[in-house]
Amino acid sequence: MKLPTLVSDLQQRAHRVQETVTPVVRRSATAVRETAKTGALYLWRSLSWVALAQLALAVAVGRSLDIEWTWLGLFLLVATIDGLRRRGRAKAALEAPLAHNHRWTRLVRAGITYIVVVMALIAIAVASRIEAPERQLQVAVGSAVAIVVLALFFWRTSEAAFQMVAVVAGLALGPALVAWVLVSVVHAGVTWQRWRSVERHYAVLDARHAGELARRRREWPTLPPDRRVAVALSGGGYRAALTQAGALWALETAGVPVHVLSTVSGGSIMGGAYSLGWRPEEFVEAICDHPPGLPMTMLNLAPVAAQLFLPRWNTGDTYALHFHKIFFQQHRLGSTGPPTLILNTTRYERGARAAFWPTLVPQLHLARGVAASGAFPAAFDPVDIASELYMDGGVVENLGIDGLWIYLRHTNERPPALLVLVDVSADPSLARANRKPSQVKTLLHAQNISYRALHARIFDVYTEGAYSVLVEESLKNARPISERLHVVPTSRVWPFRRAVVPDERAELLRVAVVRPTAAEERFVFAGTVQKRLVGVAAISTLHELTPVEATDAVWFGAAAIGRRLPEICALLGIPCPTVPLARTPACKAIQRPDVRAARP
Repeated sequence: MKLPTLVSDLQQRAHRVQETVTPVVRRSATAVRETAKTGALYLWRSLSWVALAQLALAVAVGRSLDIEWTWLGLFLLVATIDGLRRRGRAKAALEAPLAHNHRWTRLVRAGITYIVVVMALIAIAVASRIEAPERQLQVAVGSAVAIVVLALFFWRTSEAAFQMVAVVAGLALGPALVAWVLVSVVHAGVTWQRWRSVERHYAVLDARHAGELARRRREWPTLPPDRRVAVALSGGGYRAALTQAGALWALETAGVPVHVLSTVSGGSIMGGAYSLGWRPEEFVEAICDHPPGLPMTMLNLAPVAAQLFLPRWNTGDTYALHFHKIFFQQHRLGSTGPPTLILNTTRYERGARAAFWPTLVPQLHLARGVAASGAFPAAFDPVDIASELYMDGGVVENLGIDGLWIYLRHTNERPPALLVLVDVSADPSLARANRKPSQVKTLLHAQNISYRALHARIFDVYTEGAYSVLVEESLKNARPISERLHVVPTSRVWPFRRAVVPDERAELLRVAVVRPTAAEERFVFAGTVQKRLVGVAAISTLHELTPVEATDAVWFGAAAIGRRLPEICALLGIPCPTVPLARTPACKAIQRPDVRAARP
């Protein structure tokens, strides 16, 4: 076959294929456009329901993140007003003639702008979390190209269906973004005023705290080394911090001096404040009068923008800033004590326990150290200290005893005669079953289960197996657990002491296991008091307590220590008054649990 004939035949075949395919493609494109137009019109007619769904979603997300009703209500109000304003403009634009309809054009372009902004923020957030530079560059370039192409498509399209999609997206995203910006500005102003107020009064607070530290040095009895007391405060967020405030208040009221305070996560909040000179009642008053407001601070536009656009700023830095402004200001670890504070944290890269105390790192900012001790995974990024990253100390163990081990071994200090373990870790048995729990909730529940299993083994080590037996008997018989002190040779729990004291019976450690919210402790109470204790035990680690919850947490912490004080004081050889539970630190106008109606 000659070449011209072949070319002609191919052209005829291509023409026949084109005649067959082109109508199909046109029908498909028409169907897609009609479907998009129908969907957009349906969304437009259902915009009122979309707005209601937005508000419901905002309430659900806000309450799940513990956003205060004041800020959540302001967000909903601004979003509703702005949404009604935009809906009115869109209605007016639809009623205007289509020719040269500038109102409609502005709505379309506004919708495109919101789509681009949201997509750009998501792309930046994703790219900033990628560690490999090559992949980070690929994601950034790919996202930029996709956003530009999408923006140009919407900008140049004359299809009414796609314009409607842009308008509906603007009506959905615009009110939320405007409300977020406005609420963030108002919140930043209120927070700034609060921080300035704290700074203005901090000179008075510093003098008061210095006086409190001087009082402790002067009034606390000078006990010999074989009568010193160490207290370990577990993690558990503000639930743990307030419960431990009650425990320290009971010890202080009874005149029991604390020589060493080893803390983890939430326990480091109370431990840091106490070692800086805060009295427990002062800490409780600060929490009751001015809730910390950490969730709203984390969601404020300013720190979110810093996390997106500043390469070295992350949520861990925002967490440290929160503690800096609310509690610790410019104070460093070297300015704390008595008692000697040990902050337990975890090295991010090596996965090992790290501990900080005043003589080891005196220049460490206390706020940053406390944030590193409580940088809970999935909620906060690791905290940078001297170019090394640290995360929540509870990742290794949530009691603080590893840090005490490191401290004693590093300083060669004689071990304490009494170790008080105050464990306020969450009780996984109180978690409600759900077919579709959130990932964060599942992570928290899994960690609580790990804590429970690990702590059971640790308590057995520090009580030579006696604690598990006592817990089993308590749960089996529904009776309160024994409040006696456990005796164990120090070389059994701290093997490095064997080189110093070959005879293991020559150096004994008394251990008080105090778990104010555990199941075996609840049998001490009955009726409404027991229900209030269960309510405290069920509080999530990331939850900020209400005034009622805070008052209850402090009371139960003081009651748990009070039941063990007779043996503690007898060991130390000091007089031991009864802890007045009717006068525990409490929020204003909140009634404490009635101990007279508490016992079965």
